[in-house]
Amino acid sequence: MSGFLISKIVRSGIALATLLATFQFISISAPEVSDAAAAGWQIQMHTASRKESSGTWSTSSRLSKFASPGTTSFPSATAVSSGANTRTSFGAGEGVYNAFFNQTGITKVAFVDGSSSSLDPTTHTNYLIFDLVESTGNESFYAILKRIDNYLATNPSIAGNDTVFGSASVVNMTAGTNGYSGTLTSSGGTGFKTNSNVTPTKFAVWGINRDSDNDVQTMAAYSGDLNSGKGDSWRGDGPLETFYSYWGGDFHSNTQTQRIGNGYVQTTPGVPTTASWTGNVYLLAYSASTDVTAPVFPSTETFTVSENTSSVGAITTSESATIAIHGGADFNKFSLSRLSDTASSLSFLSPPDFESPGDVGSNNIYDLVIRATDESANIGYETLTVTVTNANDPPAITSNGGGATASITLAENTLNVTTVTSTDQDSSATLTYSISGLDALDFSINGSSGLLSFVQSPDYEAPLDSDSDNSYIVVVSVSDAITTDTQTITVIITNQNESASAGAPTISGIAYKGVNTTISLSIDASARVRFFVNGKRIATCKDRITSGSYPNNVATCVWKPSTTGKNLINATITPTSNTFTSVTTPTLEVFVFKRNTLR
Repeated sequence: MSGFLISKIVRSGIALATLLATFQFISISAPEVSDAAAAGWQIQMHTASRKESSGTWSTSSRLSKFASPGTTSFPSATAVSSGANTRTSFGAGEGVYNAFFNQTGITKVAFVDGSSSSLDPTTHTNYLIFDLVESTGNESFYAILKRIDNYLATNPSIAGNDTVFGSASVVNMTAGTNGYSGTLTSSGGTGFKTNSNVTPTKFAVWGINRDSDNDVQTMAAYSGDLNSGKGDSWRGDGPLETFYSYWGGDFHSNTQTQRIGNGYVQTTPGVPTTASWTGNVYLLAYSASTDVTAPVFPSTETFTVSENTSSVGAITTSESATIAIHGGADFNKFSLSRLSDTASSLSFLSPPDFESPGDVGSNNIYDLVIRATDESANIGYETLTVTVTNANDPPAITSNGGGATASITLAENTLNVTTVTSTDQDSSATLTYSISGLDALDFSINGSSGLLSFVQSPDYEAPLDSDSDNSYIVVVSVSDAITTDTQTITVIITNQNESASAGAPTISGIAYKGVNTTISLSIDASARVRFFVNGKRIATCKDRITSGSYPNNVATCVWKPSTTGKNLINATITPTSNTFTSVTTPTLEVFVFKRNTLR
């Protein structure tokens, strides 16, 4: 038989009425009206591998990916049931995409390899672009396929009658007298070839091969002529002269059992198993916009923000649009981040400073122009004014590194620790210093000058900090009466070499010649003590070791005076700790009396 192609059933009435009159079919369902046309290119479907036969392609895969061709659920498939609503961009998943169900007014189709993230087909390494003979009007591709499927389901007289597809009335149902939906107008790359290694030149929404027994392919990119040469294999997983197709079936028997919406299907979507291409294939469709209305900005044209604040506010539009900064005197001070299809958030790139305005006029009034571009490339503009108001600038401690913490090392016996300094951009602010923390009671601070001092000089040998480890922790604060900045300072006390401290020796009672008298010496360090009388060492007290503990160490000596009259007593002190140096005590003058009793 000579062959034929139904590539597109045009919007409802005229062509269908001709077919009905010729074949006296009983009825046909009305065309399904889909959502309003989307502007520009949209992804229709994606396959990531070659075709499979009906014996290997599971029903669950059809349900979740390709709107169930070959099952009874095809007529009721939706973007949700097929998962199409979750597939929005290249790489979002294999299967049909939302536009397959919703995009109308399609005038072009394209096949791309997904090598680019752009919807412009020419940005991909391999691409084919077909111009359709006629727009799909108010129908999406799904609506067209569903309508044909419903037609076949309700017209049993077509069954087994291959000759009907050669009639003039069927020719009139196509989108052009040549029996194809579109022709190739542009291509790129060398990868997209048919299994006969030629570039496909035609596209068919619904194609019927007249050769042999009327095999069918849908959404097919092919070469050659459907009048001859394709044979029975055109419905299988290696359809001749084909680069890509969505569904294939055998049309020489009962069409009600072999339509898309029944349990009969020959192949999966994709590239023939006999073709050389093995990568991704995306089918795109183009719809020209009928929208000529630019988006508007119903939100306020002016904003007021306090200094040191990055966020300005939300910019909203009357419809889905891409919002961007267009210009204006201070455009380079701002950024936009998308919140939703109709809103974006405007922010300063750097928080503004009232005292140092960054706007062109240096008056804290920032001017910019924003634009909104809708899906039909209509552009709306809005001039915005952002006024920055003064706010209290907090003081900031700058001394000792200016950080949240600081460490200071001091030698013991040092009274002043540091002078706390700070800045405040508010020149009229009065700053006051104070202290708190674990060891705050050991310190004092001048509220005006910031001089931090110990209440009493620290003594390494007698630490007064909370854990007695010579690390004093104090929190210094500066306040402008509104806000406060703090710094935790750790003051580490180090040991120093000191002179031992001792007064003159003392004696017990009155000294008598020839009578033992105890000499005592109090000292603030552990030491060896040598006692002297009139410059000569007392033989019995050459090397006396102190007893007691710091600072109350004591050394004693028993002395038996050998002469009467005035005697001078002192001592030399050699501390046992190397943190003290040796000293000689002051001299004690003692009058020794003659003993007035017999021995």
